[in-house]
This record gives sequence, C-alpha cells and structure tokens, in this order.
Amino acid sequence: NAIFNYEGAINRAALPTISVIEGNVSVNRGISLLDLTDINVEGSISSIGSATGELWLTDATTVNVATAEIINLNSPKATSVVMGHEDDLASLTVYAPVADTVDIATDEIAGTTIITAGGTSTINLNNVVKANLTNVSAGTVNYAKLTQFGAAAVVTATSVNLSELTTNASGTLTFPTATSFVAPELSVTLTVNAPVATRVEIASSGVAPLNIPDVENLTINELGNMVDFSTASFADLESFTVGGATGQVAPNLSMKVTNTVTISGGNLESVTISGGDFQTVVVTGTGDLTSLSTAGNIVEFWLNDADKLTSATIGHAHIEGHDPAQLHVTNNAKLAALTTANLDEVGNFDISNNADLASLNLSSFQTIPLGGSYHATITNNKLTGDYIEAVAGTLTTPYVEAQIKSNDLNYLTPYFQLAVNSRASATTGNVTYTLNINLSDVDTATGTQDLSSQILADTNAMFSGPPANGTGLATVTLQLDRNFVALVRSE
Repeated sequence: NAIFNYEGAINRAALPTISVIEGNVSVNRGISLLDLTDINVEGSISSIGSATGELWLTDATTVNVATAEIINLNSPKATSVVMGHEDDLASLTVYAPVADTVDIATDEIAGTTIITAGGTSTINLNNVVKANLTNVSAGTVNYAKLTQFGAAAVVTATSVNLSELTTNASGTLTFPTATSFVAPELSVTLTVNAPVATRVEIASSGVAPLNIPDVENLTINELGNMVDFSTASFADLESFTVGGATGQVAPNLSMKVTNTVTISGGNLESVTISGGDFQTVVVTGTGDLTSLSTAGNIVEFWLNDADKLTSATIGHAHIEGHDPAQLHVTNNAKLAALTTANLDEVGNFDISNNADLASLNLSSFQTIPLGGSYHATITNNKLTGDYIEAVAGTLTTPYVEAQIKSNDLNYLTPYFQLAVNSRASATTGNVTYTLNINLSDVDTATGTQDLSSQILADTNAMFSGPPANGTGLATVTLQLDRNFVALVRSE
C-alpha cells in the first residue's frame, strides 16, 4: 500500500522511480494535483479517512488515478478527470462539476451510475458495454460501445452518442436536454423520452414508446417486419427516412412481413425508403413534400396528395414469395413524370388524377403473377397520344382496327400480352387485368380530346359484326387486357 499525506502535487515528477503500486493508495484530501500517469496501481485509491475506493479531493485541478479502482469521486475543482481502471465496477459515482473532460475506462457498471459534470463537459464512457440504473449529467456523453441499459437511465446532455446501443432491457430511457438522439442500433421496446430532440435515429420502434414531440429529422434504420409505424403524431417532422429489416425467407412471407408504414404530415419535405422489406407503405397528405425516393422491397405502395412533388424516384421492387405488388399513385397535382425502375410482378395498380403527369414508364413490369384477377387504372392524368380511327370493312376490303398510339401506354403491352397468353395456356396461371384507361388528349390538332371521347365518336370501332365487320375491341376505358394488346402501339 502507499499513503501520500501531504497537500502538494502527486505526479510523475514527485514519484520518478515508481512504476507499480501493488496495493491500495491513500491521499490527502487537500492535494493540489493528482496524476498517476504510467503508474500501474493494482488496488484502489481513496482519500485518507474515506472508505475504500472513495476519493474526495477539495482542491485538485487535475485528477488522473491511472488504473486504480475508484467507485466514488468528489472533485469540485478538477478540470480534467481520468479513471483508467478497465475492469467491472460494482457502482460508480462522480462529482466533477467544472471538468472539461471525464474519461472512464471501465467496461461494465453492475450497479448504479451517477455522474455529475458541467453543462459544457464531455464524459467519455467509451468502453462501457453494459450499464444499469444510470443518472449522468454533462454537455456531451459518449457511450461508444454500450449495448444495453439494464435499468432506467437519465442522461442529461445536449449530445449523446449511443452508437452500439441495441436495447433497454428494463426501465425508461430519458434524455431531457438532448437536441440529437442517435442510437442507430437501438430497437425500442420500452419508453424513450427525448422531448427536445430535433434529430432522432434508431433501428426500430413503434410509435407508442417514442416521446419525441420536437423531432424534425427522424431515421429508422431497420423497422421490424411486423412493426407498424406512423408519422402522424410528429407535427414538426420535416425529413423521414425508414429502412426495413431483411432476411425473411419463403414460404409464408405474407405472414412474416406484415408491417404498415403510414407517412403523413403537413411539414414533411423529404421522405426516403432506404431499403429492406415492407408489406405496405402509404405516403399521403404531405402537402410540402418535394423529395421522395424508394428502395428495397414493398408489397403495396401508395402515394397520394403530395401537391408540391414534381418528381419521385421509385426504386423499390416487390417481395418475392409474398402477394403480388401493388402501386397506387393518385391526386398528386404537380407530379410530372413517373418511372418504376425495379417493380415487377404487379397485380393491382392505379395511376390517376395526377394533373401534371405527362410521362409514365412502367417498363419494369416484366413478370405477371402466377394467377388471379386484377385492376389497372390509368386515367385523369396529362398523358397524351394519338387515336387512329377504325376503317369499316366491306365485301372486298378487310376491317382495319383502330390504333391508340402512346409510348407511355405501350410500355405495358408486353405485360398485358403475358396475361392474355396465360389464359390460353395449360401450363401457366390464369391471369386477367380489367382496365380503366384514358389519355387526356389524343387529338391535339383540334383541341383537347380525351381517348374515351374519341372512341365514342368512332362508330366503326365500338361495334362488332356487320355492316362494318368491326371487332368491338375499341371500348371506352379499354376494359380488358386483350383490348389493350390489340390496340395500343408506340408513337
């Protein structure tokens, strides 16, 4: 053991020949400086008259206890605190209200942690893997390796780093002053309070455990495949990014991926579906939305009433082994173009009432479902083309079918042809698409004439049989996939 009962400085200069202290260390409470850098203390350090591991220093401005074990430090004047003991601690209490930095090397605190520093202090607990009941106060708190809070925790700091935290096993996590709460690996199951945080990042959570009323930028990295989420209660939310969990395998994916993500809010400007698997994603009532991109795999995707959105990057695919994909893009007043890059095996889809939508490319639709009846709607947009009227047949000249010339629609011709073929095959599924399709203008020379009006005016096209010998395939809204295949051509 070593006892230093004087009030000067205890540092390397005062202890030039000591490299190891095999027992415990005791020091005078009135020392001006304590710096045991490069000295291996194999026991604990205490102030004289205090219990083992309790260090009370009334005047020291620097405190570095090297590897000595300490469970209670009270150092009201220290501007720097270093506690290099790396093994587990039964508990830890630190009072260092003016410290610029508090560095603590222990890897686990089995009991209660109470650390009080200043409002601009930085506390580094970067080796702690597991903590229990916790109350920490500082400007910045860094837990670089913490994976679990085993009990309730209150961390009062503007900035909190919880980069490896995965779970709060018991109790509420409270961060009353954190403006940024970043825990990218945390799957929230119990309450997280971050009432003033404007930026929040977590792995997964439902809405109920999150008390984040001021959040403006919210990121969920791997939302559970059976966890629903809605942004409706976050009134200040401006940016939302969500990714889904992956790894589910067939069969029964319809029972393994069931989540619904509903994205709404009058202040939302940016929405990103970053990847992963989702059953349903609904983007609706986002009047300020100007940026939207999707990736990953989504069974049902809905985009509705995003009146400032002019373009969208639709990059998601369907979930192989789940139900057929669905795509619904409706009532988006300024959306000018829509392209699906990867979406396939689509059943129902609806592209309608998008007043400025003048370009549509659904060429990613390559493989039809293996069976079923579906509805396809493309109407009340700004898509244009040409309509070539049918020519009546005679006793000496054949009937000439009407033509609808539209590059936008023609992307779907091979897809609907597969459906027609499926009904004539004994080896593929029986697939039918019922259609409601219209173009806003197919006669620019004489003013706006929508496709349905032109078909109605074409007496040779509407009726089959004599006297025109027509086929009757040119029907208002086209109605059937076989009609579409017979009539639609590229421009």
